[in-house]
Amino acid sequence: MLGVFTILKITDWGWGDTRILVLGATSAALLAAFIHRQATIANPDHILKPGMFATTTVVLPDKPPVVTIPETAVDYTLYGDSVYLITEKKEEDGKTSLTVARTFVQTGNRINGRAEILKGLKPGDRVVAVGQLKLQPGAAVTISTDPLPAIPANPPRY
Repeated sequence: MLGVFTILKITDWGWGDTRILVLGATSAALLAAFIHRQATIANPDHILKPGMFATTTVVLPDKPPVVTIPETAVDYTLYGDSVYLITEKKEEDGKTSLTVARTFVQTGNRINGRAEILKGLKPGDRVVAVGQLKLQPGAAVTISTDPLPAIPANPPRY
């Protein structure tokens, strides 16, 4: 459902003119990837004729920046979505070691092999992206310099 006001940018009328319309308090239903809206456009020069088509773009507000991680880092289970968060631990001798802790997260959209994290992680947090099956909370890890695995051309359907 689109908001109360919708801004449409209309281009490609056949004469190269671009117009911006603000549509008011009518409802918009999203049905099969089509948005049904009705607009009244001033046509003093009678350039527009019945049956003509135009290219339109719905101008949406900018989304705030979000935390994303590789989709392979998320463990989707019945108990909830979780990731292994890498934490630094100071040893008694002054050295630092890396350990993991299971952290539950709330995921959002998944696009191009990346998962949006709505809750549970902060910007800059490091997570395990590959090999979680062998991990236990508190296990020691090292950061690999190997490249990440390629995103499959046809990702599995869930």
